[in-house]
Amino acid sequence: PVNPAAPDSGFVNWLLRQGRVHVGNATLTWRDEVRAAAPLTMHDVDFTLVNVRRSHTLRLRAVPPPTLARPLAVEAHLQARDLDDPASWRGTVEASVAGVALPQLAHWVALPVSIERGWGALRLTATLGGGRVTRVAAGMDLRELKTRLDASLPPLDLLQARGRASWQRAAGGAQRVVFEDLRVMRPGAVASGPFDIGLAWDGDMREVSARALRLDAWDDLLPSLPMDEALRARLQALQPQGRFDELRFGWRGEQPGLDNFSVVARFSGLGVRTVEAHPGWRNLSGRIEGDAAAGRFELDSQALAVNLPGVFREPEIALDRLTARGRWAKTARGLRLHFDETRFSNADLEGTLQGDYETIAGGTGVADFSARLTRAVGTAVYRYFPHAVGDHTVDWVRKSVLAGHSDDVSVRLKGDLSKFPFDDGDGVFHIGVAVKDAVIDYVPGWPRIEGIQGKIVFEGKRMEVHARQARIFGVTLAPVKAVIPDLVHHEELLEIE
Repeated sequence: PVNPAAPDSGFVNWLLRQGRVHVGNATLTWRDEVRAAAPLTMHDVDFTLVNVRRSHTLRLRAVPPPTLARPLAVEAHLQARDLDDPASWRGTVEASVAGVALPQLAHWVALPVSIERGWGALRLTATLGGGRVTRVAAGMDLRELKTRLDASLPPLDLLQARGRASWQRAAGGAQRVVFEDLRVMRPGAVASGPFDIGLAWDGDMREVSARALRLDAWDDLLPSLPMDEALRARLQALQPQGRFDELRFGWRGEQPGLDNFSVVARFSGLGVRTVEAHPGWRNLSGRIEGDAAAGRFELDSQALAVNLPGVFREPEIALDRLTARGRWAKTARGLRLHFDETRFSNADLEGTLQGDYETIAGGTGVADFSARLTRAVGTAVYRYFPHAVGDHTVDWVRKSVLAGHSDDVSVRLKGDLSKFPFDDGDGVFHIGVAVKDAVIDYVPGWPRIEGIQGKIVFEGKRMEVHARQARIFGVTLAPVKAVIPDLVHHEELLEIE
């Protein structure tokens, strides 16, 4: 008898030199002595092999046990210049099954992860080149899936996972895994929209890619996904929201950093929670493209909220609209952000901003900004005072400014922000406000000053109000000047002339 598995049997060479081989209505038993698995018997086997010179076509139909799978179909189209030279083989092998019990399949096939429960339809296509597998693609529709992606992690529980998956290896050794048109349904949740996500690697290079990926849909899955524990904890704290319409993010080394990344991204509605003193935001939309050395960004956001607890007393600033264009570039001290033009508006203000901000390791950074507001509401001014302005001043402005508006506000900020408000003259902080129809209740119990038309100037830590017109009890006043010499310290004085 011939043992086809014996290396010197010559059975395979003989088989591939036949013009046509057909076996029908057969029973096939697979005995896997390597895995010590129970014999697997398939019925109604129909096998056809057609060999035409260097081309070989194989078709197999078989019915596995019903507890394992529905009928199986395999089709292969292969070519070989030399039957005895594995490197000369190329072609494709396709296999499909309308339903398979994944835990039982693990008895005979080495699966990449441990599967505790699951059933689904699979269609696999393997591409061969140079005698080895260079690509594997799979269409899948999996149901009631429970799997562990790592023995130390809790199980991943999905009602459905449907889409396409592929693995590919290039001639130079680079590899890529991609899931496309993937739809996922978790227990108690609606099915996700279709999205793509992938990972590529080559030596120490890594690249994550995505399309139409919603971040908030992954909150419940994070504990079950294999990743660095510090990164998992960070993501759980930040609770990212929004969607990447397109993403390619690459880096070299173990982890990405500010000095080793590249990115191309379009995003909509992005958000992260405020953690400790770190900023947070909601509904950020736009695109960025660049790397650690330089890049560009464009923002176009509606209903944007930015939370800056390290800057403002009322840390959340809500903007009805924000548009911005700019770029970044690496510097000797850190990273410089340049804003070509930024337009913003909300219920309190509307205006534009241009300038630069440079990050400095261990410092608050260096700013060089100019801004102009074409609309500002006086009763909201106190909300935008930074922490550096003293508590008494903020409280006085909040209680005393009862009305007023402006259509002409200029702002200039230049210098090392750790020295704000630049008492020693080593920076510039200037705000000029053309005030209209203001009402100030400057001292409780005293008559209000109404109908104020004039100018408010913030210069460093000093504030001056120059009213060219005002009224008390309906009586027109001569020009009035009010000064707070020191906005920063708690011994503020209000001087009125």
